[in-house]
Amino acid sequence: MKIRKALAATFGTLAMSLISISPASADSSGWQNLGNSNFHSCGTYCHTDVFSSGGGYVRTYLYTPSSNIKSVQVWEYDPDNADDFIITLDLADYWYKDCYVGNFTDGSNGEAEIYYRYSDSVFTGGDFVQVYD
Repeated sequence: MKIRKALAATFGTLAMSLISISPASADSSGWQNLGNSNFHSCGTYCHTDVFSSGGGYVRTYLYTPSSNIKSVQVWEYDPDNADDFIITLDLADYWYKDCYVGNFTDGSNGEAEIYYRYSDSVFTGGDFVQVYD
């Protein structure tokens, strides 16, 4: 009886460790949630925080209280040089688009550090992006 309890505890621990190493933040389609960020108004442009992507495609959702389509620019942050423009995405509330950032991986970490911005003239407050890699 003691052996059965010991084996059951061992197999239970093994099963739990296998579950915990599965990708917890990837959804069923394989997209990994990089997080979200509000747009911050800072004069000419509103911008988000920086997200680190391993390259390939990123999926961007826009959430905004306005019903207008916004032209959101995707940029690659570079602390040593001028930031690189990647693409403009035309998005409205709850819309998403995928864009390729694989050509913008750099630095010692080999990742693309991306952020989003749009003209401050269309800033409505409460806008934010949800980003997947």
